[in-house]
Amino acid sequence: MDSLRVPLQIEVTISNETLKTLLDFIAKKDGAAMTPKERSEHAHFGGKKPPSDLGLLIDTNATAKLLKVSSRTIFSMQTDGRMPKPIRIGSAVRWRYDEIKKWVEAGCPTQSEWSYESSRGSLGVTSFPH
Repeated sequence: MDSLRVPLQIEVTISNETLKTLLDFIAKKDGAAMTPKERSEHAHFGGKKPPSDLGLLIDTNATAKLLKVSSRTIFSMQTDGRMPKPIRIGSAVRWRYDEIKKWVEAGCPTQSEWSYESSRGSLGVTSFPH
């Protein structure tokens, strides 16, 4: 059977954000693997940039997914004082996304060694005049 060679030209339209992501990927040496932090953020946020809202609270499952551990490991780490203290809202247990991120960047110190300072200042309760 004879073959026929046909030149083909394809035009693709992509957003600036997609183009930047593609160029960043190409710029990495031979498509080098992502860092653990990049892999975690990519998995948790579907390849999109994590939210920058400092007030964002995440539950046990989201925290486990972010840290690439099981929910049971999160419970164990919380009980043993190996991670930041959660915030309780009724029976709900939540962590500040920003605090978990900074905790990981600090090398995951224990609760006794960890001190969280928000970029907004102290996290203490402010009393209001009555």
